[in-house]
Amino acid sequence: LDLITISTIGGKDEILKETKLSSSTRRHALLGTFLKPLKLERFPRPFVIGLTGGIASGKTSAAKFLAQNNCEVIDCDKLAHELYRKGTAMASKIAETFGANVMLDGVVDRKALGRIVFADKEKLKMLNKIVWPSLRAEVRERIAQSEAEYVVVDAEILLEAGWDKDDTVHQVWSCIVPQCVAKERIVERDHISLEEVSFCNF
Repeated sequence: LDLITISTIGGKDEILKETKLSSSTRRHALLGTFLKPLKLERFPRPFVIGLTGGIASGKTSAAKFLAQNNCEVIDCDKLAHELYRKGTAMASKIAETFGANVMLDGVVDRKALGRIVFADKEKLKMLNKIVWPSLRAEVRERIAQSEAEYVVVDAEILLEAGWDKDDTVHQVWSCIVPQCVAKERIVERDHISLEEVSFCNF
């Protein structure tokens, strides 16, 4: 992930018609421009946007907005749940790696699996090495089959999985909000206290 720093300088705001010492002028000037050249050689069509963001960052709302504006959205959370089903190669690999106790009627028991991997970072890495490539392959297949002009890959793990560095997406859009805002949203959405929110990962 490239970080572009916009310094605080004086400048003429051609939108608000005022001169001030602020980085806002620079940000306004950058609206509608690209900070990095597009990698259009990756896919001639469709144009693929990787949408990511942490908990309560507004990613889901952004995905809904894009879906309402002629973009096909691939929800990687839902897609991963499909890959946990009975008979998939990923489910078989998980059973082989973590044992029969993580399976329930041929389907991956996500609660049982979670108790194992969230208590051991190395086992979580093992799971990610199974899930991420399988999910990426399915995403690429959906992209190849899409007839839409724009496809949005909605994935919280997009940066962790390195999809911004391979040829999965053309551009990455990241939803970022201050932690205090995210906490307020979780309290309102889930009807829990701020103390309970403190256990969430941001």
